[in-house]
Amino acid sequence: MPRTTLTDAIRDELNALHEQTSIGPQRLLKGRKDRPKGLNSAIIYHWMNGRMETARSDHLDWLLQTWRSVEPLVPFTADDIAKLNHELSRTGYAPQSLIRRLAPVPDGLTPKTLHQLRGGILHKLPASHKAFLFEGLESVPDR
Repeated sequence: MPRTTLTDAIRDELNALHEQTSIGPQRLLKGRKDRPKGLNSAIIYHWMNGRMETARSDHLDWLLQTWRSVEPLVPFTADDIAKLNHELSRTGYAPQSLIRRLAPVPDGLTPKTLHQLRGGILHKLPASHKAFLFEGLESVPDR
């Protein structure tokens, strides 16, 4: 199998993808039937931390393609919480009824997610979820 030298640029990209998506190697690989045979999270961590100098090219190509396809997460700030609470008060909706009102919603955006965002338990979410939520709320009339 051909091998690729793991340059600083490659390591930097792997670490940046980990940071941007908040998804580590174990979660990225979990349940993936298309992952190359022999690729595991320990190998990926060794690539990221410099313990390995080369990688099987097919493993690295698959990993980069897969990680790049994951939508980056964006912060959900105290200002966002205040805006969400204001919009929920303005519209009179609770998280569960709001989700039903805005249906169809993106996969993973649930009433539980809204509760966790409001409570400061979740601090990040996909950018498309945040945009969908606030655009949807702004389209709902006052109660």
